[in-house]
Amino acid sequence: MADIDHLAFIITSGAQAGDLEQGMRQAGFYFTHIDSLGGILQEQSVCLMAGTSSPRLLELLELARQNCKPYRQFLPTHLNIQTNMAPLPMVEAEMGGATVYIVEVERFEQI
Repeated sequence: MADIDHLAFIITSGAQAGDLEQGMRQAGFYFTHIDSLGGILQEQSVCLMAGTSSPRLLELLELARQNCKPYRQFLPTHLNIQTNMAPLPMVEAEMGGATVYIVEVERFEQI
């Protein structure tokens, strides 16, 4: 295993995480998967933490770009209204994509 000197936090939608994880495995990246649910739209999101070396950092970012493309979707609003009223209004939301945070690692040990 090459020297790990960066830690990437990749936050993406639960719907796109599977493809990203598969691509990362095929490319030989090791990662930790953390699930989350919440926010205004009550959608699942995933945080993948992956250690990598400087030379492979761009490869990891490219995998995120290829597998986590933003898209638009219509979703029902989560309003608490009476049942005899009109159907819930829909809102258009941008979904998917990824947010990536990269931090330098001073020391890495795998035990």
